[in-house]
This record gives sequence, C-alpha cells and structure tokens, in this order.
Amino acid sequence: MIQLIRIDDRLVHGQVVYSWKASLGYQAIVVADDAAAKDEIRKKVIKMATPRDTRSITLSVEDACKFLQNPKLNDIKVFVVVGSPKAAYEIAQCVGGKPPVNLGGMMAGEGRREFAKAVYLNDEDVSYLDKLVEGGISIETRQTPSERIQSFDSLRNAYK
Repeated sequence: MIQLIRIDDRLVHGQVVYSWKASLGYQAIVVADDAAAKDEIRKKVIKMATPRDTRSITLSVEDACKFLQNPKLNDIKVFVVVGSPKAAYEIAQCVGGKPPVNLGGMMAGEGRREFAKAVYLNDEDVSYLDKLVEGGISIETRQTPSERIQSFDSLRNAYK
C-alpha cells in the first residue's frame, strides 16, 4: 500500500531515505522517473542509497504505474518518489485511491518561481498539483517529517 508519494527532483538522497523511513516505516521505495530509469549508474546509486532492509526499484512512470497495481504490494508499505508534479499526477491517476502527496524539493530554474522553502514551480507544475487537489488528494509541503506541515492551499493562494 502506498504510504506517500513524494515529489523531489533529487529523487533519493539521505533526507528521503532516512528521515522518511523513520516516519513512515516503509518497506519498499519505488522511484518513478523516466530519466533515472534509463540511467544505469543513477539506478545503482539509488540502490546503494537504500537501507539494507528496504527493497527499491527505479522505473519509468509508465512502468511504475503498472508495477504499483500489483496486488502483492497491498501488504507492503511503499514509498513512491517522483521528480515532478506531472509524474505524481500520473501515478495517482493509475493507482486509484487517494495516496497523500508530499511536495518536497524542486530546484530553482528558468520559468520557476518560489512556492515554498526549497520548492520552485512553473505554471505546468502548479496545474498538475491543482488537478491532484481537485481529485481529492491531499498535498503537504515539507522537506522532512520533523518540519511543520505547510498547507498546499495556503501556499497556492499566496502563489497567485
């Protein structure tokens, strides 16, 4: 069962692996990212960064959608990490239910504006997040589980 979908363009790193593991108690990480799925070195780094007692797999978003529909995962606590709001939307659409979404880190870049601490979004990103909310999915913004949760709605209203 999906515990959380985290949007973080760095994908898997110490903050994700250890602080969220302690908070969620997940047993598996599914990284759903088209570029990472094609990069053998990046896949190996993700595997190496994963705690020994945790399974991990890096797949394209399309393949992750298929994988996450496997009924065998219903008995496993799964943490899904994606690199963009679009990927989070696609995963949420294909798995059904309403898995919560955590908006973690997204780097600054051309066409992006600050949405929250360490989160920079463009109009397309915001559009996909709005679609998630319209579909009844809750979105929180925080880097680590120990931080105070920032409401997506209040941040969204200030972002306009």
